[in-house]
Amino acid sequence: MLSYTVHYGKQLTRAAIDYWTTDIDPEAANWGEKGRHIVCDVAKIDEVCPSESFDAVLLHGVFGFGVDERNEMNRTVGAIACILRPRGILLIGWNTQKTPDPTELQAVRLYFHREQVFPLPLRKTFSNSDHVYDWLVKTNGAQAIAATQTNSDRLVKG
Repeated sequence: MLSYTVHYGKQLTRAAIDYWTTDIDPEAANWGEKGRHIVCDVAKIDEVCPSESFDAVLLHGVFGFGVDERNEMNRTVGAIACILRPRGILLIGWNTQKTPDPTELQAVRLYFHREQVFPLPLRKTFSNSDHVYDWLVKTNGAQAIAATQTNSDRLVKG
């Protein structure tokens, strides 16, 4: 959370959207939503929030800005999958100069799929910037279990 994101809350409140904010830095709580801000490592958000308790997660300014290693990125996506309800939406905002494409992460392939749920592009890029936004939808549990089993079988069969 930074000062330039504080206006997001006003827009969400006007739209009657119940939302929470989070940041690992306790001092960032000043910019978070009063009474609904969680100070934690986003890779461990599933240890703080109940399973399947959110409809959507906006993950922006995280990959390449503290969560930099592939294993940390996979853990973060897995933790977010845990707190999203079935068919929950994940919007990942990232920078091509800071991190490899997060849609190629194993956890993204396991827990999410691309699906147009809004009249917006699945991936939004900008000609004058390295910012990218990807819309993803949480895969249902049966699909995730099947994918996990398939991946495990591949590893065993070598």
